[in-house]
Amino acid sequence: MAETRVSAATSPNGAVSEESLLLAHLQRLEHAPAGCCAVLCHLSDLQAPYRKAHFVRIAARSFDTLTNHFDATLYVLANSDVALVCRNVRVEDIDTAIYKLRALFAEDPLAAGAGADGVDGFATWYDLSEWADLADLEEAIAGREAELRQNQEAAAAGGPPMVPLDAAGLVQLEKRLHVLRLTDVVRQQPAVDVRPGRGRSILFKEHYVAMAELRQRIAPDVDLFASPWLFHYMADILDRRMLAVIGRMNFATLKDAISLNLHVGSVTSPEFKVFDEQIGEHSGKVIVEIQMVDIVADMGAFIHTRQRLRERGYRLLIDGLFPMALQFFDPGLLEPDFIKINWSPDLGRDQRSRQRAELGDMIRYIGPDTFVLARAESEDAIRWGLNLGLHRFQGFFVDKLADAMASKGLM
Repeated sequence: MAETRVSAATSPNGAVSEESLLLAHLQRLEHAPAGCCAVLCHLSDLQAPYRKAHFVRIAARSFDTLTNHFDATLYVLANSDVALVCRNVRVEDIDTAIYKLRALFAEDPLAAGAGADGVDGFATWYDLSEWADLADLEEAIAGREAELRQNQEAAAAGGPPMVPLDAAGLVQLEKRLHVLRLTDVVRQQPAVDVRPGRGRSILFKEHYVAMAELRQRIAPDVDLFASPWLFHYMADILDRRMLAVIGRMNFATLKDAISLNLHVGSVTSPEFKVFDEQIGEHSGKVIVEIQMVDIVADMGAFIHTRQRLRERGYRLLIDGLFPMALQFFDPGLLEPDFIKINWSPDLGRDQRSRQRAELGDMIRYIGPDTFVLARAESEDAIRWGLNLGLHRFQGFFVDKLADAMASKGLM
């Protein structure tokens, strides 16, 4: 076992890095490693579009069941890898969480499992009761911790770096949020129904907070994504502020339906009750978008929320799905009004005809009217969707793109 102990990497506000916390955890296990194991998921090796903070937060929440009900701790590392350390947790239970994680990133080749060499590049398991495995993981994390500390020192030499969001900082941010004119950072993005030869129409307009602009206004020196859990708490605050802003709109004169991306908990909040009373009989003009990861985290709460929305006349959209994830489960069982799947350029380069055929079968089985292809910001995206029978798209300037493609005879 390596005897070297390194000082903890800390941010300028004194917060200890996840690498340091994980290393300290492993060092404590040296004295009683029985029944312990770890899994390191190499999300840093995913293709660039899937390494974004949004996807890492979704990945972290895939382990909520384990961390909430078992002796298990999750660490989100600086390079986007996630490490799970467990004691006396069944391998089958851990496998279930890893399976869900693979499904989230199913369209990335890394998630496919072991390659021809028998090595699984997506996840590495460590039996921490074995001296060699514990030493290997300690050495790897110690190296990352040292590298992180060096990067922090280099950044400090060039000027003040962004600091991670911690609990104390969140209190200050909440105060700033309550005095911020939220309408200044609310943006709209249309979803368009495109019918070749029949033109296009607006399906709905999604209202969302432009996070980059929000950060510049209330916390330009804070990394809002450093802690997935604290960010989730801040997102709940934004949900409630958004409901207050949208609730003041004149829905009687509203031409197009709108959508709001809300957490399950926000739908049961007092703010949503006020919003519901404000819009009254016009609830049919509102589509509530719920992230798939929220549904997986608490299926019972989702079913209750779905029933409540249906009774009041709202429509439900499930967001945060990758197209290839449809091979792993049938989202139609969740009975949504819409399912939003995300386009990426890799889909256009995918030559796996069998998987494309299976995806097309699933779309036809559930019904193409149910699907919206998001991030459709190129001709390739729209052409790919049309070839699979899709005709509803969302993306910046997607309406202008559809008109341009029609004028060129491409649709």
